[in-house]
Amino acid sequence: VKLRTLQKNSEGQSSEFEGTSTHVDLPVVEKGEIFSQ
Repeated sequence: VKLRTLQKNSEGQSSEFEGTSTHVDLPVVEKGEIFSQ
């Protein structure tokens, strides 16, 4: 589920925000870690 969530967010956000993908990846990773814990 964690990998699917990261891939889904990366694909959707990359398409909409290519420039801010770096900024968006930070909170996405944090959320993924929280869910895994």
